[in-house]
Amino acid sequence: MFKYLFKNLKSLLTKQGVISLLLVVNIVVSALVICFSYGLYQNYNIYINEGEAERVEHLFIDIYHEYKSKDPYKIQRTPVTVGMVKDFIYMLSEDTMDYIEYVTVDPVICTDLYFNKDKPEEIGEVGRRFCLTRINGNIVNYLYHGSYSYEGYEMVDNMLNLIPEESDIRGDKVVVISDSFFNEEYSYDESQLVISNPEAGRHYTVHASTLDEGTKTVKIYGEDYEIIKVTKLPNCEGQFQFPFMSLPDDTLLNAGYLNVVFKPDAYLTERAYNDIVTCMEATMSPYVYTYDVKIPTTTQMYFYKTILIISLFIAVLAAVNMAILYRYILEKRSSELAILRICGCSKRKAVRMYLLECMLVNAPLFALTEYVYHKLIMPKLTGLFPHMEGAYSKKLYLVIFAMYVIASLIILYAMIKALISKHSLVEQKNSSKAKSRFGIMKVFEILQLSVVIGIAVFLVSAIASRYTYYIPFKDILTSDGYMTYTSSMYYKELEQMCPDCDITYYSGGYVPVDRENVQLYNYDDTLCNNYTPEMSQGVWLSDTDISYEKDKIIPIVVTEGSGFTLGQEIPQKMTLFNPDDYTEVIGEFEYSYRVVGLIPDRATVIGALGSGNRIPDDFNDFYSVYDYEFYEEKPYFFGRVSDQVAMYDDMGGAEYPEGMVSYVQFITSDKLTKEQKRQMENAFTDLGISFKPLSEVNENSLEYIYEQMYTLFPIALCIFILTVISAVSINAIYTKRQLRNYAIFYICGARWKTCALKSLKDSAITCAVASALCALILFIGKQSFLKETVISFGIWHAVVCLGVIALYLILSMIMPIAIIGSSQPKDVLKEE
Repeated sequence: MFKYLFKNLKSLLTKQGVISLLLVVNIVVSALVICFSYGLYQNYNIYINEGEAERVEHLFIDIYHEYKSKDPYKIQRTPVTVGMVKDFIYMLSEDTMDYIEYVTVDPVICTDLYFNKDKPEEIGEVGRRFCLTRINGNIVNYLYHGSYSYEGYEMVDNMLNLIPEESDIRGDKVVVISDSFFNEEYSYDESQLVISNPEAGRHYTVHASTLDEGTKTVKIYGEDYEIIKVTKLPNCEGQFQFPFMSLPDDTLLNAGYLNVVFKPDAYLTERAYNDIVTCMEATMSPYVYTYDVKIPTTTQMYFYKTILIISLFIAVLAAVNMAILYRYILEKRSSELAILRICGCSKRKAVRMYLLECMLVNAPLFALTEYVYHKLIMPKLTGLFPHMEGAYSKKLYLVIFAMYVIASLIILYAMIKALISKHSLVEQKNSSKAKSRFGIMKVFEILQLSVVIGIAVFLVSAIASRYTYYIPFKDILTSDGYMTYTSSMYYKELEQMCPDCDITYYSGGYVPVDRENVQLYNYDDTLCNNYTPEMSQGVWLSDTDISYEKDKIIPIVVTEGSGFTLGQEIPQKMTLFNPDDYTEVIGEFEYSYRVVGLIPDRATVIGALGSGNRIPDDFNDFYSVYDYEFYEEKPYFFGRVSDQVAMYDDMGGAEYPEGMVSYVQFITSDKLTKEQKRQMENAFTDLGISFKPLSEVNENSLEYIYEQMYTLFPIALCIFILTVISAVSINAIYTKRQLRNYAIFYICGARWKTCALKSLKDSAITCAVASALCALILFIGKQSFLKETVISFGIWHAVVCLGVIALYLILSMIMPIAIIGSSQPKDVLKEE
């Protein structure tokens, strides 16, 4: 067997040099692609996991930070109340609560369990910490359902368990206290600082009270609380616990933090983070703030998932290449196999011989390529793919190698088993069998080219997903000026601060509909014209012919699924007051909105949709994705500033017709001097307006785009290499099969060039079928399994796909000329 084994290897290298070279190149590239694809998968899978679920243990909400004292005292009253905290917890969505373990709250407790040591008649104030969660719509102390994890507070857990959970939910006025309050020998002093504002504050020392034996109640905020348990638990001296829900809503919170603690097995998502910030701003603004948590956006998640699919397609393309080459080699051996079988070689022995032959080439070459990849290539990729290096180990390389060998053995065994037969020689001369094998190869070719075109579409989509959203702001970001971040100024106020400047902005407001206020965003003409979101029905604001000035109707675009229909009119009525006496009603003004377009669920719009909590770093932060479920089916209206101004003019004028600016604004001018810039920056700083030079935002934006392009370069290189191998392999095999026919054509008067043109024609038909198949799969996929990717279709997609097809067609002409150009017809016929 080994005699024929080495003879076959020698024959493969000498008589089929082109195929041997393709086989070697394909094995090397396949090894590189498999290793690279795995690393790519792990790299972006980490991004997806971190983006959809970034590891954040807790989120601090800082309370009234500008009033906090540096003195190490515990009591610093703030304007934030217990009622605000209750509203905050009730307002959080159910999805967000699934991530939250509890929220810590530190209200200031006024109780006769303590008193002012300097004025014993004055009741003392102390801080108490509660850990709250929401279960079945009720705010409950978390310690009924878990253990408080902060060191030093274990006694709180023990004491609270002495209060029935039902009492906690109802807010019963009951209390559990330590027996230390009945012990005259127990002495506890605590220095306090009470601050109501930055200027006024007072220091005093509180002292634990000593209760008379048999005391049944204590005072908390003037209310009698029944003592239901006196505990002797260790480490509870001076402690007391009572239901949080029993506190009056106007109870003030201690300065410090609301700490939102997340479950150990849950992670903070962008959606949950935005929900927390939105609820925080709605219930406790402007007395609280939180720090930024940089979480990849939904668009970035779609990008990462697109990259994963590309890596999968690359691996599939490499596998198809190998299958085509192996099948061709086995078919060329069919005559030898038939002779060996006639001479008594068993099927099992023939299978072993050819399997061993193939693996002698595949296995060492694959292992060598893995080594080269690990030592030379992978270190160069860690800059682009930071999580890739950690994905590899010796064990992993062995696993990849073992999987490759096993998969190769299975594929080869199936192919060899199918081709080894006593009738192989007869079947080789049977034209119908030959056509059948040719049909199988043609199917492989179509599938292979479809995968290549599909990868090209995904690649362009990945790049376009980054650049598409930059284009609407390109002219603005490349201008001289500033991006400001404020939602507390009217447009005219900002205009007065920035004379001789162009201001691009949108304003926020509300429209009363069915006794509810619907959020309205009015875009200026620049934003309306520069960006058009995805529309499910109707047209965008820049494309409608309706205007208030002409039709006395304000056109709006509405989010889909909120009950509004295309063409629906929404009547409005405004009460007019005497500008000199706002208590005097002088009339009513009626107008209406008309729905000219609907935005579908998951559409990307300019603006923060109520969740903007930080100044953007780059253009990607200018957008929000409208999620119908996340925004709890609340509608959003989008209109134009120009229509609002025209409406107010018709009404008789308004002090601020443009409305209040919202989220970010872009202030540009080509005439700003250094002194003017300095004055503007000082004005922004004095008013607490965050700002960034547009040049900085543009630099960050371009860095964001180029980073993705650098990331995609290795992928594009893999696609190019595999496309070349694919085209060369297919056309080399096709030409080798057609040599006998071409020789006959030549004897009948044709030229080799004519044969090459015939190959080109066949390849053109193959390209057309493959393109149609790819388009069909992508279209169906975009509606289903490819929905959460950035795949799109446009002019650049068409250009790149045409480039791939052109490369394929050029190679389909070159290969026949290269193979048959130096051959003589009689030699070809003699060989066949």
